[in-house]
Amino acid sequence: NTLDYPSPVKPASNDDSANSLETFYGYLGVKENEIFYKRFLGEKIWIIEEDQYNEMKKKDEYQQMKKGDIKIIDHIIVVKISDEDI
Repeated sequence: NTLDYPSPVKPASNDDSANSLETFYGYLGVKENEIFYKRFLGEKIWIIEEDQYNEMKKKDEYQQMKKGDIKIIDHIIVVKISDEDI
């Protein structure tokens, strides 16, 4: 099963290929998850700020994580959802 999740931060586009399942990479994608959890699961999750996100990606502990790993780094719960550098 899938949820049809219209992105609240989806860019305006006249291109027919843009659809309601469009997502973002990087920090905007992380923030989109915050909105998803609140809207569909009724849970508020706290996402780190963009500068913290960028610093976290540089840490050795983060870079050694694999897709699906969960780790506490600097008192932050980190969930790695992709092995790609997004």
